[in-house]
Amino acid sequence: MAEELRLLRQKEYQKTMRFLEDAYGHSSNIFAYAHPAVWGEDTWSPENISVITKDNRIVSLVRLLPLNLIVGEKRIKTGGIGGVATDPEARGKGYMAKLLHYNIKRMKEEGYSLSVLGGDRYRYGNFGWEYGGRQVNLSISSRSLNKAGIKPANRVKRYQGEEDILKKIIQVHEKQPLRVERNKKDYQLHYQKIGTTLYWAESKGNFAYIDLSGECQASQVIEWGGDERIISSIAAYLLNRFGSSSMTFPVPVSKKFPKILFELSAGWSLTIVNSVKIINLKETLKGFLPQIEEKWDSCEKEEISFQIRESGEAATLILAKNCSIEERKSKNLISLPEKQMAGLFFNFIPATCFSSGRSTFLLNKIFPLDFYIWPLDHI
Repeated sequence: MAEELRLLRQKEYQKTMRFLEDAYGHSSNIFAYAHPAVWGEDTWSPENISVITKDNRIVSLVRLLPLNLIVGEKRIKTGGIGGVATDPEARGKGYMAKLLHYNIKRMKEEGYSLSVLGGDRYRYGNFGWEYGGRQVNLSISSRSLNKAGIKPANRVKRYQGEEDILKKIIQVHEKQPLRVERNKKDYQLHYQKIGTTLYWAESKGNFAYIDLSGECQASQVIEWGGDERIISSIAAYLLNRFGSSSMTFPVPVSKKFPKILFELSAGWSLTIVNSVKIINLKETLKGFLPQIEEKWDSCEKEEISFQIRESGEAATLILAKNCSIEERKSKNLISLPEKQMAGLFFNFIPATCFSSGRSTFLLNKIFPLDFYIWPLDHI
């Protein structure tokens, strides 16, 4: 039978799970347990999973996960790419490339602005993805908490699915300026992930929580939110309970940076946690326009144009008190391959790598653009 590129069908769930487990070398049912919000039998959305089959057998698979990135008040339509897998005996035949090109074309046709994924930079760089999305890793130690006089919270509780506590968690999380949009079911399933445990506490009407990764330890936080003083006391409680020396908090780079946690930290590092591809240049700039305007913070008017070489797509950013986008080219033109354009927009590569003169000053003022996908939302 000839090879066929097609979308999956609902009845093929079990066959798909067995294929993924074999391709990745994972244990049975790990996808459903580790990612119930996207790989459960009632959440897997086969209409967004493209495969190549041969003799009615899946030989390669790529999943498109529709996301809305929340960037301040803006919702940016984004395609997450995950579950990229090829049968070990069918590798080297270009199947992954065919499926990625199919999904890129689909995202363009369906009005996506961006695409994100995790994985090898060289592999996916061939298709226009580049590292982007900054995360600060704050290390908070028992010693730093003791030095600051932070005492363990008296009444830390474990989240057990209580409806009223979930409501408080949602309210807190949705105050984060950078995140992925979730519905209530997403929240419920995220906090049921295998290998994660959520703890919460309240004090004087204020609420906070810490979600940990790993079994019987308190070293890696995968999500947190709420009153920072309560978070600090929950951290002190957990470090003391589990005998850990330090705890690492993932922190998105944004205007709402956790000052108290930063002051309590024993150290920190800056990492890139995603790869990003610009699907629509104009719509990407429009989505980040309020952030650009805030970074520009000037009544001075400047114009800078961007062009992606492969497609010729171009847009002009008007920098002013009220920034805007126009679909044209100006004299001040930055023309780059799509991978480099993604790096300019979302990485912390110096702007001097892409331009010189006045353009460098303008680029340094507005880039990198910040978005964030919390670890619980990773595919």
